[in-house]
Amino acid sequence: MLIIPFGFTPILNQPQVALLGIGRIQSLPRVVEERIEAVPVIHFSLTIDHRAVDGAPGAAFLQELEQILKQPSMLVEMV
Repeated sequence: MLIIPFGFTPILNQPQVALLGIGRIQSLPRVVEERIEAVPVIHFSLTIDHRAVDGAPGAAFLQELEQILKQPSMLVEMV
């Protein structure tokens, strides 16, 4: 298995318009309530063909994805 340290940039092939790269979950040091703790972190990379769509919807998608991953119960509310 190839281990990629953080994330990667997916390459689009036509007719793709967007592609989401998902890295592996890693425990990284983060400051939590003024303490350094090992926190699980996952890296996402979104590649968008700007000829087809502006970057703003992609940024909004990543923000929404972050909120859903932080609070998975949001998925139940969306249905």
